[in-house]
Amino acid sequence: MTSTASKLVRYAGITLGLGVASAASLYAGGTWARKRPRVEVRRWHTGKLSTPLKVLHVADPHLGKSDQWLKAFMQSLAALDPDLVVSTGDNFGDVGVVEDLKEAYAPLLQFPGVFVYGSNDYYSPKPKAWYRYLFPHLPAPKRNVPDLPYQELTDFLTSAGWSELYNRTQVLDFSGGMKVSVTGTADAHIKRDRLAELGPLPQADFHLGVTHAPYQRILNAFRDRKVDLTFAGHTHGGQFCLPNGEALVTNCDLPRPLASGAFDWLPAQEGELAFVCHPESASLPVGADLGAFREALEAATGSSVPSVPDLLPQGAMRVYISPGLGTSKFAPLRFFCPPTATLWLLS
Repeated sequence: MTSTASKLVRYAGITLGLGVASAASLYAGGTWARKRPRVEVRRWHTGKLSTPLKVLHVADPHLGKSDQWLKAFMQSLAALDPDLVVSTGDNFGDVGVVEDLKEAYAPLLQFPGVFVYGSNDYYSPKPKAWYRYLFPHLPAPKRNVPDLPYQELTDFLTSAGWSELYNRTQVLDFSGGMKVSVTGTADAHIKRDRLAELGPLPQADFHLGVTHAPYQRILNAFRDRKVDLTFAGHTHGGQFCLPNGEALVTNCDLPRPLASGAFDWLPAQEGELAFVCHPESASLPVGADLGAFREALEAATGSSVPSVPDLLPQGAMRVYISPGLGTSKFAPLRFFCPPTATLWLLS
């Protein structure tokens, strides 16, 4: 072998080695990040509630057989002592985890709760070609027969008093006679939403919307019904984000700036979008330490927690999309998008 050829082989080997090392580092970093959950805290003085309301939003656990860290984190969320728990679905990360899910939710069942489901509450995860996230209009393989024990999980949650909001509205009573209506839809991502079945909102002091996948048709329907605040998940906050937190995909028809966080969804001309983002929040990486949760909650009630604007623009609805807690078992990584549960302090 000539000297030049030897150098080329050596340089190629170095380049390949650096590439493999970089890929391994990225994978290790993404795996590490997915196991570092946080609690995000947001405050909103709505002016409509006679007593303060703490709402805990849990989204997209995708709980797998080996995710004991996530089960422990979900259990420890009970230390936040919420007035209401909202779960927006995609609980199953694998088959054979329904008992783990029951254990994860059990401490939260002492509080009032509502829930909707996503596709991964009915259908077990399957490998998906990565390019489908970049080209969402491509036809996807259809699955019509659920293979997950969603009914067993439903029975467990409803037997504790939680309400399944499958294209319907529930009115919840709180202290002081305060009434909050909660309207939910089935998963729009698999076209189970039935907006015509919702009807007008009932009389209540405050109106919440709950859905799994925040498609524009869902947000428009909730806004037109005068919902005040909508919770959604599904997007995973993009899961793979740029260092500035910008999502690469949303896995629905929202633009990438709305992949996670709070924003106001405004009326707009047909074919246009109108929204105002509210990026301010307090992040509490408290892990599963109950004492740390109590300290975090005490800090969260102080003035250090940023507030979203009190007043909504005329005809607008406030929306919060959670980055979620889990990942698909076929992509167990997160980049610049930590797993998140969210506590809303409403007053």
